[in-house]
Amino acid sequence: MTRASKTKEQSESPDMDLLTGMPNVSYFSKFGDDFLRKLLKQAGQVDVIYFDISSLHSYNDHFGFLQGNQL
Repeated sequence: MTRASKTKEQSESPDMDLLTGMPNVSYFSKFGDDFLRKLLKQAGQVDVIYFDISSLHSYNDHFGFLQGNQL
C-alpha cells in the first residue's frame, strides 16, 4: 500500500487519527470494551494510556494545526 493510499484510507476513517495513524477516541468508544475483554482473557492484565490535552483546540485555533502537531 502506498503512502498516498494509506493516507486516503485513514482520512476516510473517522476512527483513526490522521497524524499518528492510531485509533482515536471514537474507535475506543465503539470497540474498546470488546477489545479489552479479549485482551484480559488472553493476557490477564491490560495497561491503557490515555492522553487528553486540555485546551489543544484553542491552541490550534491560535497557532495553527501544524504547530499543534509539533506538541
